[in-house]
Amino acid sequence: EEMRTIFHDKYAAQCVFVAVGYKGKIKRERDFTYPQDNIMRGSGGGKAYIQFINNELLPYVKNELNITSTEKTFLGHSLGGYLGI
Repeated sequence: EEMRTIFHDKYAAQCVFVAVGYKGKIKRERDFTYPQDNIMRGSGGGKAYIQFINNELLPYVKNELNITSTEKTFLGHSLGGYLGI
């Protein structure tokens, strides 16, 4: 709660948060891992997921919201955090 208040009071007007979800079957193991891990079936798609974010999602958000800043931060938790490393 405290972090939410601090963020809201100081930075909310300067930030855009984009959350990516899934329609249908969740493919976290595929999208949040790279390289492929033989223990985790279907893993290894992280490179393609990052390309999607950089080449499709971010340009779309930038154009739709008329964003001029070039500053970006990637946050994730669990496998999403692993991908961010």
